[in-house]
Amino acid sequence: MESRTIPKNIYFTPIAIMIAAVLIAVDLEQPEISAIVLIAGAVLAFWAVRVNLKNRDEKEGHTGAETKRAARSAKEGPLEKLRAETGMADELTMKLRSILEIGERLIHYDAENSPVVSEILKAYDGFVSDYLEGAADFAKKYRRAKAFIKTRDPGNLALEVRTLERRIADGEKGLEKMLSEKRATLHRLEEMVENQPVIRNGIETIQATLESLDTSIAEAEADPGRQNEIMDQIQLTLSSTATAIEKTLVAVSSNEQAIAGQ
Repeated sequence: MESRTIPKNIYFTPIAIMIAAVLIAVDLEQPEISAIVLIAGAVLAFWAVRVNLKNRDEKEGHTGAETKRAARSAKEGPLEKLRAETGMADELTMKLRSILEIGERLIHYDAENSPVVSEILKAYDGFVSDYLEGAADFAKKYRRAKAFIKTRDPGNLALEVRTLERRIADGEKGLEKMLSEKRATLHRLEEMVENQPVIRNGIETIQATLESLDTSIAEAEADPGRQNEIMDQIQLTLSSTATAIEKTLVAVSSNEQAIAGQ
């Protein structure tokens, strides 16, 4: 059974009460009254201990409940962010729903009867949360870039650039600044278009990584003796995933800067 250390300050007030009772009893000249004072002091001291212990237990219970709520919130937060991105019907939705399903399974995995699985989940739960948040963030910014590209219409802008180039070549003056601005905008849009597959690949990599982690955990539960081998496999997978995530972050950042610059 878990032992609990009782803080020494719980006894400060009861001890003070007993000291005061003894001092008062010594000063009294009547033994009967002194005895009553000592008994009353003992009862009061005992009551003070009970009150202090009750307050301690209530405070610890409140703190424990707050800690549990914070832990649940930390786990559910990434799931909620991703869940908010799964309602749109586009090329990302099925991937995001798959990531959400696996993420829910991993975060709420019941590893009570499998110390090996519990250890693996504890080692990598931070990665799972990061991947879920990353998938939600990538999806949101991919869609924002997609909408931005659509409103600017790179194909039509490219036609405008060619038209301006032709007019300038024909000798028309005062169009150079407009051409320069449209070329710069077209270049940013073309980069954004090129970045979109990179972001989709990042989301697909997160999906594949979580699927692999899910499979590895099932294998560890079925064969605990392979724990070290399985954890090595997981580490290799996460290392290769880091490269794809880094490229995705660069693509997302580039798109966000292009949007902010307009």
